[in-house]
Amino acid sequence: MTDSGTAAYDHCADLPPLVAAAVRAARQAGFAHSCLPEQGRLLRTLAGGVGGGVIGETGTGCGVGLAWLVSGAPGRSDRQCGTGPGAGGDRRRGVRR
Repeated sequence: MTDSGTAAYDHCADLPPLVAAAVRAARQAGFAHSCLPEQGRLLRTLAGGVGGGVIGETGTGCGVGLAWLVSGAPGRSDRQCGTGPGAGGDRRRGVRR
């Protein structure tokens, strides 16, 4: 979560499709605090190294960080996303796979 993180995507090209969808959802919800693109690329790289392990993410916004993680773990069919009550409210519905 970063101040003005969502705005940092204004001039980004070639985002993974899930990331682009999450950024759109954040903009539509007026959520300005998404992770920065640089942070997202790091998340994607780290997720790629997990192999058969488990990845956990506690989101606070519209799923931009989660979208980066999922984008870095290609070929995995065991993805689960949980949305419970909390600070994110309806924002968490923005990105689904």
